Amino acid sequence: MVTSPCKQSVLHAQYRREDASEDVVPRLSHRLDVETSGVLVLSTEKKLASRMAKQFQQRVVDKTYLAIVDGVPLEKEGTIDIPLTKSLDPTSTFYVQYKDEQNGKACTTKYRVLSELQGGKYCLVAFSPVTGRTHQIRAHAQLIGHPLVGDVKYNARVRESSSSRERLALHCCTLRFQHPATFEVIEPFACIDDTFPILTEAERDHFNAMVQQGIDWS
Repeated sequence: MVTSPCKQSVLHAQYRREDASEDVVPRLSHRLDVETSGVLVLSTEKKLASRMAKQFQQRVVDKTYLAIVDGVPLEKEGTIDIPLTKSLDPTSTFYVQYKDEQNGKACTTKYRVLSELQGGKYCLVAFSPVTGRTHQIRAHAQLIGHPLVGDVKYNARVRESSSSRERLALHCCTLRFQHPATFEVIEPFACIDDTFPILTEAERDHFNAMVQQGIDWS
């Protein structure tokens, strides 16, 4: 299923039946952050939901996200291996996770710079999270010095700005997984739309086509 940020209850309403015994409850197989748009997988049967969740747990689902970050990383392609753990500081309003080499959980994100934007003020980056930690891409981007545009939690520039902020520049473009019923390998794709910040219409069309052709993360 391709979706913009929404609540599971809204999706449930689309499947609701007058006869409660025939009601269908879509079950999330994974999660996106509230402001993240893109592909979201749900199952309408409990058994299929369990099979899908197992694929995510076993890390056999290939995921590709597009994001716009501040600045341009010196290394245009690489792997970020920085353990993360949830912040236990009750006064920490913004940082829900932080770098923890000793106690943090293993956390790996592959990335590739696709294009510099506005003379290097920003750049468009493809991310592929190998692990699935909360806020993983956002925290890793911040920890390498290039936080996401529109990220009020991890981007100090956004938090300190008095002007209205743009939406979080993070979009799940593709997921590649085995269908839990037919066992066919499928790869749903969701285009970035005009709510995605900074990019022109021509740039959106160009990068949508590029990512739809596939990015080799091997």
